[in-house]
Amino acid sequence: MTIITLIFIFLLVFYLLFLIRVNRGITKVIMDRINIKSDFVPTISVIIPFRNESEIILDSLASISKIDYPDDKLEIIYVDDNSEDDGYDKLRSANQSGKIKVIKTDRGDQFAGQKKRAILTGINNSTGEIIFTTDADCRHGNEWIRTMVSKFEENVGFVSGPVAYEDGETFFEKVQKMEFAGLVLVGAGLIGSKQPLLCNGANIAYRRDAFEKAGGFDDNIDISSGDDEFLMQKIAMGRKYSVKFCFENSALVMTQNSRTVSEFVMQRRRWSSKGIFYKDKIKVAGLILIYLFYFSFPVMLALGISTDYFYLRLFWIAILFKALFEYGVLKSGEILFRKKLNKGLFAAAQFIQIPYIITIPLLGLLGNFTWKERKLKR
Repeated sequence: MTIITLIFIFLLVFYLLFLIRVNRGITKVIMDRINIKSDFVPTISVIIPFRNESEIILDSLASISKIDYPDDKLEIIYVDDNSEDDGYDKLRSANQSGKIKVIKTDRGDQFAGQKKRAILTGINNSTGEIIFTTDADCRHGNEWIRTMVSKFEENVGFVSGPVAYEDGETFFEKVQKMEFAGLVLVGAGLIGSKQPLLCNGANIAYRRDAFEKAGGFDDNIDISSGDDEFLMQKIAMGRKYSVKFCFENSALVMTQNSRTVSEFVMQRRRWSSKGIFYKDKIKVAGLILIYLFYFSFPVMLALGISTDYFYLRLFWIAILFKALFEYGVLKSGEILFRKKLNKGLFAAAQFIQIPYIITIPLLGLLGNFTWKERKLKR
């Protein structure tokens, strides 16, 4: 057996073991659903940064205004992140609630960390014991806050919640929705395995005390992405607080998918760019091995065509095992998303996923993005 073959087999086994760990973590998270802290009603501050959201900002206001939580314990703070449209004025004019504030962030460096600065502006103008962050293009169920709060046992400092894309009609929209669900489930499984790595800032909550003890965004304020994952990982690395995932449909936040391929690529580039800044270098090494596993597919294909048919067989064996184990992860999400997994779409996505995962991290390393009409550095 050649060294190349042994490397391929090692990468395959590593990836399958990773998915097994994710699946076991999801099982633990599902089992944890029975632990509901219904008598905990803390003060809540919901921070919603927004930029150039004029078309949807009033939909956000309508959605957030329907949240079921005691008015005297809830404040909602919209933070205008240097918008260039009339969203701020629209929101100020339409807001009739005393529990909702609309403020502006300080301009700061226009090339990096602007969303974090907007969130920090909101936190500095808030009073809640628990801080929620979400996005202006999100829709929330009435029980969103109550359900997320139920996971805050005494030692819990950070709760990651589920996020899903709105249903779409096109193949591109459907593939996006499934791929995004996979990311959410991997994040849930790793939290359940006590190795938190991924979460989404559209639906997270954390204790103010945990935020302060972790140093907030102090060590990563100039990194454009990571207002969610860096903070979660720092809280988890501390000794006082743990991290949980809220595997409840009533905590599900719906958000908009990318409208174009270029917008999708730019978003994923921004997300992937922060991985090299994770403080836990063992996790970084694991991500590199997963990347090399995906990179091995075109290598196997090329070797199978040019050198030895054996590598073509190895290629298809790896595809089969990869698909079976990934299917198990996505299948576990049916209870959360309340939607059956489309087997045909899943099969088709297997072949789209490989070039996508090979390309996006490389583009992310370039470190420059355009997002919401603003040029950003990594």
